[in-house]
Amino acid sequence: MFLISLPWEYVRLYQMEVAKRMATIQQGAPAECIPQSMGMYQSLKYWLQWHFSWQTDPCEQFHRALMVDPLWEVPPMMVLSTALSRCITIPVCDRDIILDKHQARLKNHPFSEVSKAPKEKRPDTPLIDIGDLVYLHCDRNKSRARDRYLVVASEAEWCSIRKFVGKQLRNCSYRVKKSECFRVPSDSNDLYLPTDVVDECSSDDNEEAPAPHTHSYLPPSPAPDIPIEISASGTSDINLPSSVESDDSKPQTMIEPNIDVSMPTEQHTSDRPRRNIRLPSRFNDFVM
Repeated sequence: MFLISLPWEYVRLYQMEVAKRMATIQQGAPAECIPQSMGMYQSLKYWLQWHFSWQTDPCEQFHRALMVDPLWEVPPMMVLSTALSRCITIPVCDRDIILDKHQARLKNHPFSEVSKAPKEKRPDTPLIDIGDLVYLHCDRNKSRARDRYLVVASEAEWCSIRKFVGKQLRNCSYRVKKSECFRVPSDSNDLYLPTDVVDECSSDDNEEAPAPHTHSYLPPSPAPDIPIEISASGTSDINLPSSVESDDSKPQTMIEPNIDVSMPTEQHTSDRPRRNIRLPSRFNDFVM
């Protein structure tokens, strides 16, 4: 930029000298340059003014504008010095203006953020820590999957994130506001744990993990009593003994019915062989 400013400054100074020359010629020759229009008193005055004061002679300025080319009025050292001074002094002079504009933008930022937010409400700052996977609100293009970002730094309302490209993590990081991010819900541990386990873990971290759920097998319920009407209907043809009742002192013996009686018999035969049910090895740690 400094090398470009050198010819730029030379052209500017040359045009300024040309403008001064044209303005001097346009005014015409001053009265001091015409001998017939000057008296003895005026000649003595201008002679003393030229020798004993810093004021320049107007007649000399007029003839200099006529004779000297403006090209020689712009030396290289003058161009270099003015270029350096303009490169240094102008940014310093404009520093206060730039800082005032920056402070005005910072003061207007909260109001601008509220006006651009939906329902004129600023989004809440989520709880985001280092190592969390987040999405950005601006990546809401439904034509492709959202890009995931890994939080690598966190500071107040800002955080630094790195983008995932496939399964690779980019080296460059981006600085965004936490309100523009939201955590990936599938990677939150509190969604997988039940409420009672989360409460226990939060209350006491040193507590042992709860035992796995054990299956308890209850015995089958007893069969209901058969009514007399139903039980007596099928035994009408069976020859029962004449005296069923006996003394309490004598043991009762079961009298088998007559085999010759034709009764429908049901044969429960299994069509398939019975297998040996074995438990998988992964259930050895559980109490069944």
